[in-house]
Amino acid sequence: MLRGKSAYKLIEQIEQIESLKQKGFKREYSLKGVGNLSFHDLQKLKLYAKVYIRNAGYGFCGMNYPSGNIKVVLERFNMKELEEFKFSM
Repeated sequence: MLRGKSAYKLIEQIEQIESLKQKGFKREYSLKGVGNLSFHDLQKLKLYAKVYIRNAGYGFCGMNYPSGNIKVVLERFNMKELEEFKFSM
């Protein structure tokens, strides 16, 4: 199974929401039961998904570790950073 398959699904859902926004729909959005997402949050999620695909499903190397609602959405799409690839401080 392709590791980045869930990332492609996330991008597809975000693009559907973007098309609704262009038609003048609401300002707050929800994905996978996580509400109160702004349009900026959706853009960040899309970026994280693209990086996840680029890294072949092994995490978000080169980006800040996600937090808040963005982290919850990524976890619900099974897009998690693998332990051996986490940046430790």
